[in-house]
Amino acid sequence: MSDPAKCPDCHEGTPQRGRDDYLSVTFKDSIVNLCSRCHQGEHLREEHPLEIRPETAVPGDLHLDDAYTITCATCHDPHGSHEAARPYLPQTARERLLAALTRRASYPTRFLRRPNPAGELCLACHQAGIPAAAEGERTAGAPGFPDYVGSERCKECHEEVWKQWRLTLHARNYRDAKQDPSAIRGVFTEGDSQPFPKADVLRTVGEHWTQRYLVQGKKELMVVPDTWSIQAGEWLKEGSFNRPWLKYCAGCHVTALNPFDGSFNEMGTGCEGCHGPGRRHAESSDQTEIVNPAVLVESRRDMICESCHTAGHDRSGSFRYPVGYLPGEDLTRWYRGLVPKPGQDVSNYKGDNTYEDRHRQFLFWISRVNILVGVTCDVCSADRRASAEMEGKNPEYRLTPDEMCGTCHREIKKGQRQHSGHDPAVAGCVDCHVPLLNESRTAYSIHDHKFQFGPPRPEHVAGGDPCESCHERARAGGRSAKRQTRR
Repeated sequence: MSDPAKCPDCHEGTPQRGRDDYLSVTFKDSIVNLCSRCHQGEHLREEHPLEIRPETAVPGDLHLDDAYTITCATCHDPHGSHEAARPYLPQTARERLLAALTRRASYPTRFLRRPNPAGELCLACHQAGIPAAAEGERTAGAPGFPDYVGSERCKECHEEVWKQWRLTLHARNYRDAKQDPSAIRGVFTEGDSQPFPKADVLRTVGEHWTQRYLVQGKKELMVVPDTWSIQAGEWLKEGSFNRPWLKYCAGCHVTALNPFDGSFNEMGTGCEGCHGPGRRHAESSDQTEIVNPAVLVESRRDMICESCHTAGHDRSGSFRYPVGYLPGEDLTRWYRGLVPKPGQDVSNYKGDNTYEDRHRQFLFWISRVNILVGVTCDVCSADRRASAEMEGKNPEYRLTPDEMCGTCHREIKKGQRQHSGHDPAVAGCVDCHVPLLNESRTAYSIHDHKFQFGPPRPEHVAGGDPCESCHERARAGGRSAKRQTRR
C-alpha cells in the first residue's frame, strides 16, 4: 500500500518512512482484527494458527507482533507489491504450461513476504517439516474415551459433592442451545439491532460475566465476536471475525476432548476435568487410582488450574490449550507459547516462557477474578463494564464477599435483610453459607465455589452450627445472646 492517505485505516497517524518494523507505528487494533475487516469470509484462522508464540527462531523479515506472536503480517506484507515477475504460489502443470505459452510476465504475490511456489516460505520456519509425535505423547485418536466414566458415574458414590458441582460455573460453561434454549442469556430483538439470528446459536459458552455463542461455519463450529454481557445487559463486540471453536476454546470447556475430530466425553468441566480419568477408581474404589489435587505438591496442583486459566498453545502450535495434558502431570511438557493477558505488565509478566512466568500469570488471574472490571480470558480481550451500583469505584476495587455473591444472586442481594433476618453490615452471605469442610474436617474444601447452598448443615461447618458462631444459646430459658465479636 503506497497511498499515505490509507495509513489511518490501520495506524494512529502516519508511520515513519523507511521503518519496516512495529516500533514506529501504533495500530488501531490487533493486526489480525485489522486484516479480518476486509477478509471476513476467508476463515483465515482455520488455515494457520495465529497469535501463538513460535518455539523456534523466526527469520527477521517475517515479522512477529509486539507480544512476539504470529499474525497475518508475519507472512504477508500489506505494504508490498501485489505482482512479481516470478511465481509466488504453487502452480499446477496446466498453469505452468499456460504461463509458458502466453509468455506471462507477472504473477500475483498475495502480498507474501517471500516466494512460496515450493513451500519455501513455509520452510523458513518449519525447516524440519511437521514433527512426528513425541515418544509417549497421547494423540487422542483412539475411538471413544474408555478411561473416562463421566460425572454421572461419580455421582453414584459422591452424590453430595456432585450436587454442589452441578451448581458451579464449571458445570455450566458449555451448553447445547438446541436441546435447552433457556441456556441463551442474550436478548435478541427484532430488526437491525440484532447482531445475528438467535436461531443460528448452537452452543453457549459462559454463565457469569459474559456469554459467547457458537454457530456453524463452513468447516466447523465458530465463535462469533458478538458477546452478551450478563452483568451490563448489553451486547459487546469483541473482534471482527469468527474464531474456530475447536482450535481456540474447546479444550477448556469440555471434558476428555479429541481435538482432531471434535468428539468429547462430557460438556463442561466435569469431575474428571480436574481429577483425571476415573474408570479405574470407579471400578476399584482405590483412592490411588484417581488424582486428588489435595495431596499433590503445590506446583502440580496449581498446574491443573493453569492448564485453562493461563494463555498459550499446545506443542504443535495448532490449539490454544494443552492437548494431551492430564491432571497431576507436568504442564510444561504440554503447554507452550505463553503470551501476556490484557492488563499484565512487567511487574507480573517477564516474557521468558518459563513455568515461573506462567505461575505469575495464574496469580495475576486470581487477583483479578474477584474484581468486577477487567475479568478477561484469552479470547475475550475487552474489560467488563461495572454494574450501576459499582460505578465510580477504582478499577482495582475488589468485590466484598456479599458483592461477589450478588453478581449471580441479584434478587437475594436486593432483599438480603429479609432473606437472612440480619443487618447485612452485621451478618453477610458467607457467615451462614460457609465453605464446606473436607472429609477430615481439618480444612475447607478445595473445590471451586463449593458453598453449602440452602440451610447450613452443622456437620459441614467448622465449630458446628453456623448460627452458634455468633449466637450462644443461653443456658436458661433457651434464649440467645449475641456474641460481642464475630468470627
